[in-house]
Amino acid sequence: MFIGDLQIVLSSNGLAIANPSAYHMHRPTLALGWDNNPMSNYDKSEYIAWRCGRATEGLISTLLKGEGGGENYDLHILAHSMGNVVVGEALRLYTEKNPSGNKISSYIATQAALPALCYDNSIVSPVDLPYVYGHYPRLDPTGTGTPRDDPYFYYLFNNMVTRWIRYYNTQDWALGLWYTNNNSKPVGYYNYQPPLINNSDSDYYYYYDMPRRELKFPDDRYEIFSYAATSQSKALGAVSNHVRLFAPEVDLNATFGYGSTRYGHSREFRSNIADEWGFWEQVIIDCGLKRKDPDASQE
Repeated sequence: MFIGDLQIVLSSNGLAIANPSAYHMHRPTLALGWDNNPMSNYDKSEYIAWRCGRATEGLISTLLKGEGGGENYDLHILAHSMGNVVVGEALRLYTEKNPSGNKISSYIATQAALPALCYDNSIVSPVDLPYVYGHYPRLDPTGTGTPRDDPYFYYLFNNMVTRWIRYYNTQDWALGLWYTNNNSKPVGYYNYQPPLINNSDSDYYYYYDMPRRELKFPDDRYEIFSYAATSQSKALGAVSNHVRLFAPEVDLNATFGYGSTRYGHSREFRSNIADEWGFWEQVIIDCGLKRKDPDASQE
């Protein structure tokens, strides 16, 4: 996040963030992250990420409400990879609680490791499996009891963010593994019960260790997303289609040559300043930030 005189980068890949002063961005840096588990435990990491959204929402809410003298802050958020699970859920919770609250200035989702269907249910056509990311089961918030048929992040469509920005790479190595892993769900003792004949609302997810435990929306949604629900779409950071809300949408491979290697998934953090200047200048431009004159004296 870029918050007034502070920028925070949220990532799940460990923390290798360059000194922003070298990019002429006059802000100190704080990086938030956590250790990413090996692929065998990736689903556990995803579960942790979804649950981290609530604490991040509290941080966003505090900053946008101006507590601690921050009433003049512009909030810019950059989230990388699984960090977009955290930020997406945080923004969803913030929007639900503050439908008329202060806006986030910019949100950059770069190489985002979550289903594109969470934002746009036209990305792929429905199949036989439950379609919970693109058609999340909820009731109409007006209280009519009418079922809705919207993407999971539907509540974000009320212009709570001024600039929605997406950086993607269709050849991203890590997001290719993400797709393979996500489409192996349900995993372990998790499973899905299809609807009974003549009762289209009788389907559900469950955990079938003893005793068998039925999983319900919305209370168990993080567990369902992490261990049981198949994405059916590629990751948000790997689709070339236009995704609702986002503009601009920058192809990292075509623009900066990020390629298909493991290194390319987090190259902007792992590489050097000179080689990655193009990426970070793109961030500055897309967020509408002003570059600091490198020859100006430090205050």
